Amino acid sequence: MPGPNDYPLYYDSSNSKVLSAVATIDTTPLPLNHVGPQQVPLTPQSLAPLLNPHSSTGY
Repeated sequence: MPGPNDYPLYYDSSNSKVLSAVATIDTTPLPLNHVGPQQVPLTPQSLAPLLNPHSSTGY
């Protein structure tokens, strides 16, 4: 269901359901003194909860 700033792109064959839509985005540049997110060092131990042991790749 598209929101107030979204625009339907494709409808189903009955023209009653939106299959995909596009959204408007704000392209205003961030200020030069913007503080970005903190970098978190990753170690094999910190990744362990994210791994899937039942996958052939572990991810």
